[in-house]
Amino acid sequence: MEKVKISFIDLVKRSYMVAIHFMRKPLYLVLSFFMLFGLVPSMAQTSSGAAWETVIHLNQKYINAAQIPSYYREYGFARSQVGSNKIRFTAKNKKTIIDFIVGSQEVFLNGLKFHFSYPVIVKGGKTLISQIDLVKLIDPILRPSNIGRSSVVKTVVIDAGHGGYEPGTVNRYGKEKEFTWKLAQKLREKLVRRGFKVAFTRNGDQYVSLNGRVEIANKYSDAIFVSLHFNAGGAGRAYGIETFTLSPAGVAHYGRGLKASDLKTRTGNAQDSANIALATAIHGRAIRNLKARDRGIRRARFNVITGVRHPGVLFEGGFMSHYKEGALIAKDAYLDQIAQSLFEGIVLYKTATEKRR
Repeated sequence: MEKVKISFIDLVKRSYMVAIHFMRKPLYLVLSFFMLFGLVPSMAQTSSGAAWETVIHLNQKYINAAQIPSYYREYGFARSQVGSNKIRFTAKNKKTIIDFIVGSQEVFLNGLKFHFSYPVIVKGGKTLISQIDLVKLIDPILRPSNIGRSSVVKTVVIDAGHGGYEPGTVNRYGKEKEFTWKLAQKLREKLVRRGFKVAFTRNGDQYVSLNGRVEIANKYSDAIFVSLHFNAGGAGRAYGIETFTLSPAGVAHYGRGLKASDLKTRTGNAQDSANIALATAIHGRAIRNLKARDRGIRRARFNVITGVRHPGVLFEGGFMSHYKEGALIAKDAYLDQIAQSLFEGIVLYKTATEKRR
């Protein structure tokens, strides 16, 4: 099959009408989605045959970013300095642009924000990125390949966060458990119309333990898992949307240091590449459709995604503690927009994975 030379990141950020067109009549362009499904390659050498230059920094392996054009020769990457701390790699066809921020864990792929596990550094005059971030994030996006463990997606397990005596975040408009349940029902309606089977981890206002939610999700063999939440914090000033995937083995939970337990491979790590793919599809749609602040795709070890056998994400649809977003979340129309974005992302993920078969 002829390769399609278009970045998936560019695809997920296209207009709403293009997304709807894909849903009605999948086109060859969705094949670019496989850029997120790369099997982890050997990091021994670049495509030119030269050995990767490895540097140890704070007990982590780093590689010289200057070798990226050599390793990903098919893109024809050119490197440039943008401002004082941004290193940009631009593909020859200008369809793929990667921005590394020196001293930061933020990386932008065609404008969509991801969070590295370790910051980009400069050492000995060389810009270095951690090997695990190259292998687990950059490479799955740039190197097309099928996900070995992928299956036809027939079921979406929707996990409406909190419930029962656990309200989640509370603001003047209501409780998080109420908004996640409303969102879950709206998403279910859209998915069922499309032909998906839908399973809930809770039905109505009931408490279900985190382990109980995982057990329910793992009853299905043809599923993806989407956990719905709304955020709080930042002294009321924080706002925007973020999406979490399970931290790969050797990567800490977001916001804290590495623990010995983080070195252990968990059930959900079998889907590392698929998790990033699903997160990118959903997150990209939400940022585009809602015109929300992009807080990025992050890594975490939330219990509810650690033990799930399927591709899974935890989606934070905005901050209830923010005066503006808190009011928006309470509106049915806004919840419907979020549900539509999640739906579009799920369809994009399904279409691409099944088209490859």
